[in-house]
Amino acid sequence: MLTPAVAAGRETVGIMFREAPEPKFPFSGWVFLSENDFQNLSRGRGSLRFHDPLAVLRIAPEVAPYLDLPPGSKLKRVSRTTFEPFV
Repeated sequence: MLTPAVAAGRETVGIMFREAPEPKFPFSGWVFLSENDFQNLSRGRGSLRFHDPLAVLRIAPEVAPYLDLPPGSKLKRVSRTTFEPFV
């Protein structure tokens, strides 16, 4: 899932986390947000949309090394190409 700002390329992925995949949907559990989107969603504003996994990789190829992490993983961008776990 992506926020509209990340999907459109107006914002970069700043936070990514993985929820449990939903067996009834083609959903890996990954959610990708910009820092601004994260703040808006935690205040009850903003939205998320399902996207093709290849679309995510075209928009943010730097997330590829992390996609095999298990549900419950939470990562924050620390550099142009690196994410680290956060609580």
